[in-house]
Amino acid sequence: MAFLPDGRLIVIEQRTGLVRVIVGLFPTAVASVGTISSVSTDDNERGLLGIAVDPGWPGRPYIYVHHTSTSPRCVRISRFRLSGDLNGTERAC
Repeated sequence: MAFLPDGRLIVIEQRTGLVRVIVGLFPTAVASVGTISSVSTDDNERGLLGIAVDPGWPGRPYIYVHHTSTSPRCVRISRFRLSGDLNGTERAC
């Protein structure tokens, strides 16, 4: 998980590939902002493994995700741009 400067929390789910945003201390709803489809979850040590927010946020609205990939089968760090209502779209990896 990682915090945005405005206090929102971005959470990743290791097994499902989901990226979610939580707003406030007692959220009534958790918004899914995207899914990373190329995540390999073959065993317990694979999947979405970490997340970081670009230190230039919001001028550089990127998150970086550490994950295992299905093709090619390797460990990757991918960059995603979050914009608008926080719908994620994959950018350069």
